[in-house]
Amino acid sequence: KIYIYQVSTIGICACSLALYSVARTKSLQNSFGAIIAAQMTADVLKLAITTAFCVLPPQWAPAEDALASKCIAACCESLYFFACDLHTLFAIHRFILVVFPAKKAVWVRATPFAILFCACTGTIKAFYLMALDPNLYLAYDRPRMLWMFTDTPWTWFYKHTKIGWSSVENTLILVLDIISFRKLRAMLKQYAIDQPSFNPEYSGADTKLVVQSLCQCIPTTLVIILYFYIYPAMEDEFLMFATSTLMWNLATMSDGLIVVFFHTAPIVLARARREMESIGE
Repeated sequence: KIYIYQVSTIGICACSLALYSVARTKSLQNSFGAIIAAQMTADVLKLAITTAFCVLPPQWAPAEDALASKCIAACCESLYFFACDLHTLFAIHRFILVVFPAKKAVWVRATPFAILFCACTGTIKAFYLMALDPNLYLAYDRPRMLWMFTDTPWTWFYKHTKIGWSSVENTLILVLDIISFRKLRAMLKQYAIDQPSFNPEYSGADTKLVVQSLCQCIPTTLVIILYFYIYPAMEDEFLMFATSTLMWNLATMSDGLIVVFFHTAPIVLARARREMESIGE
């Protein structure tokens, strides 16, 4: 349990710090900041709920097949899927602002609806497995601290559907980010040729956001590989725990750390530098 506590504490602190930086930074009071805030909120809730549920003493916890257990697990999955769908929204956001800057105003107005759409798709992904089969659900094996799907005739189909969703989403992110990055490189070359025509809105910050978008795909991809391909082959109980429960929380923690690394930390360092310079003057 100590590993769950440590990972969740770091993740909640990182995500909360990212939320605080969004609220306090004027440059993030925009559609991009709204996506970050939604993702970090989902990550905090998911880490808090999964941790609280996992560490409940057996005598207090509902039975594995109880409705409460099924709903808690499905809510945690919904929050996780919601955060994953927001990874795709980050890539779409940067793609529109870089490749179609004239559509920026339209996209800014549409962003709240896009976030709501991601929340709906995340919920559908988590709950539709019980529509396939009432006996198919995500269960928590408390003695071994393992999250696992119940074994039904629909389990194979659902697992491969999840793999397909993640593969399509990661491919879409990769394609959009490559297009955005190539556009940014072309604009920088144009700047070198004809400096007055360069739009100052595009800078190294845009390239940084493309890299951030790609980085956020890595934890999600690792969850799919470890849980669906490595975990079934494990026999050691600690390795089973590490490739399922622990990795699920590590992926969520990584979301917060990536946002802190790319946004919160540079902002804090810039403020500290300005304060030091003002003191020096």
